[in-house]
Amino acid sequence: GTSGVVISQAWQGGTLRAQIYFGSADGDLNLARFDFLRSQQSVFESTLGEAAEWDGMPGRKAARVVLQSPYHDLDDRETWPTATDWLIQKQTALRAALSAVGGIS
Repeated sequence: GTSGVVISQAWQGGTLRAQIYFGSADGDLNLARFDFLRSQQSVFESTLGEAAEWDGMPGRKAARVVLQSPYHDLDDRETWPTATDWLIQKQTALRAALSAVGGIS
């Protein structure tokens, strides 16, 4: 892995998300990494198989690339198996898309 770059999942705004989070203490480094990845958006999203949400998080040190899920109810235990499958699929796809652009340094 790369220090300060995390492929993770989160419940945010009532939605399950998979994301690449640029969270180094160095805001300029986060922005440079985010901008590099965005410059490769065509290859990245083609490999990913879908459009991503590109959030430069203006005014903050961090940035992220997000995939929104169709899951909005954390308490709905019946969706947990399919939500877990979705997360595994998206985590794998995010890793493949990063690899397709040569990774992040």
